[in-house]
Formats: sequence, C-alpha cells, structure tokens
Amino acid sequence: AIPTTYHFDYGDGTTATTHTPGGDYSDHAASLPPGENPMDIPTPTSHIYSQTGVYTVSLEVTFTGEYRINHGPWTPIPGVATVEATPGQADIWRRRHALVSGPCTNTTPEAFGCNGPVTLTEDDQPPRIWAHLYDEHNNYIGP
Repeated sequence: AIPTTYHFDYGDGTTATTHTPGGDYSDHAASLPPGENPMDIPTPTSHIYSQTGVYTVSLEVTFTGEYRINHGPWTPIPGVATVEATPGQADIWRRRHALVSGPCTNTTPEAFGCNGPVTLTEDDQPPRIWAHLYDEHNNYIGP
C-alpha cells in the first residue's frame, strides 16, 4: 500500500488535500535561515484559524496498491482505499503582547495587558503551557 493523498479537515470549514503527511516541527525549523520564525512560514499542511475555539481535526489518507509474484515486476492493484484517522482536537488560543509602561491599573477588556486571566468555561481546558496557572476546576490561581 502506498499513501498518495492526505485530505485534512481542520474543523472550521477549511480543508486541504496534499501529497505529503507533513513532518516534525523540529525538521521544519532546522531548515530555515537563522532568525526566521518557523511559525511564520506556511507549509503544505499548515493552517491559520481565524477564530479561537476547539476544533475537531480529521484526516483521510488515500492509498494505492501494488503487488508482485516471485520477484517479478510490480503490478498495480485497481482502485484505491481511503482510510480515516481517528479525529483529534485543536484548542486554538490567541496570544498578544505589547510593551507597556507603569503599573496596570485599568482592568477593562479594552485596556491591553490589563484585563487579567482568561476566564474558562466548564468545558474549556487551558493549554498545557499554562495549565499550572489553573486548578482542577479551571479557576485561575496565578503564577
């Protein structure tokens, strides 16, 4: 069996069909010139979400086949087989930063950098990198 196409459904109404399954992030980063951010370089399988949220991501792989008998020539098998991978979830968050001067005294949402911790709903999970800032009930406990 030979994988020939990969059909990605990113869960937000966007799909992509490629001839590559993608690769390890570190392999992509290693091939860039110094100073380039690998997160800014599009790849055949990358996708930019326009909204935050939890998305169900799925993948279908289409295979063709060949066989041979007694070390003879490879013979194509008619037709294709499409296999669906187990869907996964992408938890898309947005992160912004800016330089500020002085203490943060305005806590309105419009005051950049001063609006406090993210409020999570019952079904939300903080990204792993920030999970230590939340208790088992998703209440912000701080650094």
